[in-house]
Amino acid sequence: MPSRKAPKSARKPSSARQRWQAGVLSDQQSKTFAGHQIQIEEKGAVIDAIAGQLQASASRRDFNLIRLILLEAEQAGSHTFSFKDYEPAMVESHLIMLIEAGLVHGSVMREGADTTQVLVNRLTWSGHDLVALLRDNARWEEARNAALDAHGRAHFDALVESLKRPTQP
Repeated sequence: MPSRKAPKSARKPSSARQRWQAGVLSDQQSKTFAGHQIQIEEKGAVIDAIAGQLQASASRRDFNLIRLILLEAEQAGSHTFSFKDYEPAMVESHLIMLIEAGLVHGSVMREGADTTQVLVNRLTWSGHDLVALLRDNARWEEARNAALDAHGRAHFDALVESLKRPTQP
């Protein structure tokens, strides 16, 4: 007779977050969750701390950084995409995402497991259209307040729609 899975209500929580929410993690486990020492006063603080760590990931889109990159790429000449508030790995991953999204023409060269070089040649037609919207500081501030979360992230289409709205006088 084939084995049957236990109903969802009878299963043990599998992820650390599910175990945390179910109250299965001890206080010591919760304080060292994901290998990071986290001082907590309540369960929600751990989840918020972990969410903040994930949001700082280089693979998450940061539209404040994307704006800086696109404005720099619009300028003639060679570019060194280095911004004081961003780690080089985060800038590199955003350059790759912009190439993949078709907003810039460029290439990614991988040399071995850890070495990557990203070259950006120019903006694409779509990249120029987006930069035309991003260039206006007042428009950007309105769209940023309307569409972005505290970490500069939003759904791309929602951000573009916010940028297309007329600015408030």
